[in-house]
Amino acid sequence: MGKIGIQLISTLLSKRDDNIFYMMERFAKMGYEGIEFIDFRQGEFISLDKLDPAREIRKKLDGLGLPCSGMHVQWNTLVNELSKALDYNLEIGSPYIVLTRLPFDKRFDDNLPKACETIYGIAEQCKKNGIRLCFHNHDWSVVEHDGRCPLDTMFDIVPADLLSLQVEVFWIECCGMDAVKFLYKYQDRIKSIHFTDKLNKVELRHTELGRGIMDIKGIIDASERIGLDWYNVEQEYCKGDMYASLEYDCKYLKKTLGRAGLQ
Repeated sequence: MGKIGIQLISTLLSKRDDNIFYMMERFAKMGYEGIEFIDFRQGEFISLDKLDPAREIRKKLDGLGLPCSGMHVQWNTLVNELSKALDYNLEIGSPYIVLTRLPFDKRFDDNLPKACETIYGIAEQCKKNGIRLCFHNHDWSVVEHDGRCPLDTMFDIVPADLLSLQVEVFWIECCGMDAVKFLYKYQDRIKSIHFTDKLNKVELRHTELGRGIMDIKGIIDASERIGLDWYNVEQEYCKGDMYASLEYDCKYLKKTLGRAGLQ
C-alpha cells in the first residue's frame, strides 16, 4: 500500500514563500506520511546551491518523523551537476530523483533519442548510488503520433531497471486519455503518482480530490492493484486557502484508502 506524500510545489506556487520548514510542519500535522521536494523557490527553478542545506532538511524530516518521498530536479542540474544532485538527495534520504521535463528542443524528432541517451547515463549513476531515476510526464510526453508517444521512445532506449515513471494523472486527463488505462499500460515502470483532480473540462485548473471531473476513486483502485510506493498530492492553486485544501486532500485519500474518515 502506497504512502501519502505531498509535493512542496503545491504551496510554493500559491504562497510564493520559501519557508519549507514551516510547510513541512503544517503537512506533518495534516497527516501526510512523506514530503516530496523540488528545486523551485519564489516562482522559479533554481540551482541546488540556493536551496536550504540538505543536512538541515534531513534534520527537520527526522524530527517530524517523516521520510522524503523523492525530489524533482531539473534537466540542466542533472546534466551539469549530477554528483551534487546525488549528494543532496542522499543526504535528505530521497529514494527517487524525478526528472520533471525536458527542454523543448530535446522533446521531438531526432533530438529525443539523443536526450534519452543522456538520461541513460544519468540513470546509471543514480542506480550506482542507490537512487532510482523517475520521469514525470506532462502532456507532450504522452500524446500519441501514429500509435506511439515520446514516453515510448524513452522507454525503448532506457531500460526498466534504470528508469521508472511518476505519473501525473492531471495531464493524462487534459490529453483526453483514460488515466486508469494509462496506469495499467505502464504499470511495470510506475513507482509513484501525483494525485490531482481537474476542476472542469475547459480550464487547466486543479481542485480538491473528489471534487472535480476525474475518476479519482478509479485511479486510487488501480494504483493499489499495481502496488505503487508513493501517492503524492499536488494541487496548484485553489479558490480558497491552500492549506485547507491540502488537508482535505490528505483526509480524502485516507478515507478512500480505508485508513481514516473525514472529520
